[in-house]
Amino acid sequence: MEPEYRGLNGRIDALAAAWLFANDQLFFMDGDIAWDGTHHSINGLQSNIALQSEAPDFWSDRLTLAKGAADLVLYIEQDEDLIVPRSQISPGLHEAIRDGDLTGLTLFNLQACARAFQFLDGSNFTAYGSLLGGKPQAEDESNREIVQKVLQTAGMDHLLENPAAMSMTRVVMFDTRLAKGIPNFFGLVTKMYQDMLAFNEIDLPYILVFVATRNVDADQCLGEVDKPVPGAGSEPVHVETNVQEWQEAQESKGSEESSEVSMADSGEQAAGEAADEEDGGSERDAIIAMLNLLVLGQGLNGKSYISQDLIDELARAEDGDESIDLMDLAKRMNASVPNSESADLSSVTFDDGNIANGRRFKIAYPDGWTAVEDYEESALFMTQARPFVIVQGEATAEDDLSLRDRIIYSSLDGDHEIDEVDEKYGFDDKYWALRWWSSYDRSDDEGIASMKPTVVWDTEVEAVNTKCFVSQQEINDGPNGLEFDVYPYAADHLDSLRFVFTYEDGMDVEAVKSLVLKMAKSIELDKPHEPKCMKTLKKALSEKVPVDDFIEMASDIFNPYAALRQNIFTAAQYKYAQAADQFDETECTLAGARGIACLANRAIPKFEKMLDAYDVQVASGYTIGELERVLDALEVFSRVAFPTTEIFDCNDAKLVEDEGIFDAPEELQIVRDRLNYAKEHGGMPSKPSGAKLSGSTVVAFASVAQAKTRERKVISESFTTDAIPRLEKALNERVSSSYFIETSEIAANALMVARQEACDEETSSWNSDEDNVIGMARAFCKFNSIICRYYGYFVDALEAQVELGATPGDIKKMAAEVNEFGELVADRFSCGNEYLDEVANEQSPVVRPAEYQIIRSRWQKINSR
Repeated sequence: MEPEYRGLNGRIDALAAAWLFANDQLFFMDGDIAWDGTHHSINGLQSNIALQSEAPDFWSDRLTLAKGAADLVLYIEQDEDLIVPRSQISPGLHEAIRDGDLTGLTLFNLQACARAFQFLDGSNFTAYGSLLGGKPQAEDESNREIVQKVLQTAGMDHLLENPAAMSMTRVVMFDTRLAKGIPNFFGLVTKMYQDMLAFNEIDLPYILVFVATRNVDADQCLGEVDKPVPGAGSEPVHVETNVQEWQEAQESKGSEESSEVSMADSGEQAAGEAADEEDGGSERDAIIAMLNLLVLGQGLNGKSYISQDLIDELARAEDGDESIDLMDLAKRMNASVPNSESADLSSVTFDDGNIANGRRFKIAYPDGWTAVEDYEESALFMTQARPFVIVQGEATAEDDLSLRDRIIYSSLDGDHEIDEVDEKYGFDDKYWALRWWSSYDRSDDEGIASMKPTVVWDTEVEAVNTKCFVSQQEINDGPNGLEFDVYPYAADHLDSLRFVFTYEDGMDVEAVKSLVLKMAKSIELDKPHEPKCMKTLKKALSEKVPVDDFIEMASDIFNPYAALRQNIFTAAQYKYAQAADQFDETECTLAGARGIACLANRAIPKFEKMLDAYDVQVASGYTIGELERVLDALEVFSRVAFPTTEIFDCNDAKLVEDEGIFDAPEELQIVRDRLNYAKEHGGMPSKPSGAKLSGSTVVAFASVAQAKTRERKVISESFTTDAIPRLEKALNERVSSSYFIETSEIAANALMVARQEACDEETSSWNSDEDNVIGMARAFCKFNSIICRYYGYFVDALEAQVELGATPGDIKKMAAEVNEFGELVADRFSCGNEYLDEVANEQSPVVRPAEYQIIRSRWQKINSR
């Protein structure tokens, strides 16, 4: 149903103009929009004669209304905040935004691109009329039903239960390509909507609910957007509202007394404007509407301070009870809203030894503060139990702490099992990378980004028995406007702390930051987790460990740095785009490279400790062959954990090289020098005699003769085959090449049969072809790790045969057989169907384990002799 067209100030209603564009009644031809290098202008505006029979009644005066619509889009065009450089927008949208940059005019015109986005329910009475005392027309009900269905589908049912909220709610349907391809799309449309309100001189709050769709009709205007651009936010449901800011603006107009008058005056003014229209309302209706907004504003902010008795009284007035004094009601409502309470941080001490015990960690808190346990905190449309909330001064669980400066223990998702990845290599750098990526990345497609704050600062602190990621959110004025978050690194929970403070101009943010960092350092987890690789490293720094454990440790420590490299690169680019005044593609690339370098350089201390552990193994009696295997593993770590410009294409590689971003820091070069020294002096420690080890490790180095002593080796393998005892024999005594090759064939046949059985278990005649190949790919992933372990056993056996004196001819045959066996470690799933292969590898990627390259390097070294 078409909207009312008359705006409240005599201009065309901005929402009516939006309706005309979205419904193809008005449109721009090629050449109607001109670009002068700074802004767009209009050469013409077309009326769709083909749709004349479907035109609404008000559209009879086309010339006047077209001029009004042109006035509106030119008004929006002047908003400099709506300009986005063309280079920042996905190429798939370039045709839709016409020539030049995206500006207010071309943003508004996207509604005419087969409704790439549109405002549902176009009636200005539905949008504003109930606030101004007007009555909706009968035909508005059909529009309202559509909006209700959309809000229910989007999970926003709570708005339907609040008439005041619904009266200011506007649903914006948008094609997902816009949100992915235009930086800050939601913010831009919100700013455009503010301009539309200003065009009609409307000063009222709004709630914009953005709901995603994929509009097939828009394919004629929009191209594909393969990946989100920096600054994109592609969540399926997103909410923008100014209710809190609008309410604070009303309250700031004067003292409590003048605020009451201001509220009434606002209602009187709005009612007077509406009375000038044929559907105008009374002053009393306008005041009731303003009081409803006050109630709604408290509800949106969390716990409502307005009693149910006052809300019921307002409801009776709305039902027609004229005995209720609205001005007195307004006074009593305002009196029930408390002021915020800021903490005094001029002198913060921790002498009393105060400790707050949370669900999974405890923390020290300052003298003169109170930890309120089991506190129920209200948030948007919900109440959440907090293990504790810490405030300055005295407080109880019955007090309302929502406007006080406070420290909140946040417990999300409870406890969870420690997964296989964290069991193997869940150490500090992995948690830092994941938290940093989560803080700055804006490419989420699952709706989480709608709740994600903007992070403007971060650091890491050493706590009692863990480390913590500390971040600061973007500052907003007023209560709860300054927030810091502290995330302890833990493998089995996500519990954290929120420091929520009032922000006022000129306040000392550094004092708050100092408090945050001091308290973060006092955090002590109840059950700190140490992954297997760190346990092995700690043990290897003081005693002998099996050589396979050492090599596995080096591989596992490397894994997070490689696996999370792309995540950090992407997040660093988003961080740059968020902070940049003027986006520059080159600087964005360099920012991503610096992010990778930052992650890689965190590996240097681990690399140094592994060289210290190598020296301990030299002293503990490793054979020459075992030491060479360890050095090979460390050399692979050195090569792949610290990237070079080779990971970029030619042009970007030159940029990164010129900036020296991947140049080895002095600390890394020192460790690499130690590694090179050890390789050049076989069987010797990584430092010359008399050199000081990092840390406190002190060992007495054994002689080379002692290192040559062999120990009988056994294989501990969970997936056993008939090849295992034969491999153990090849590890400990000399065997013929035919015996070795036969062992390889036994292992290969057993593993291939088992893998096929696993694939069969993942398939069913009831499944689709796509589901079947995805299941088969999962089986391939599982067996890749098993086959890779066997590959390592064969390389171990090959090295043993070299040490045991096998002839060069036999070694050559054995090496060729090992090479063939290594090819069984798949790097991609394939069933012979190109489409199904793509589906399987996208949904369940088959990749070679990280240790594959280490094993392969050892084989290459033997084969090249």
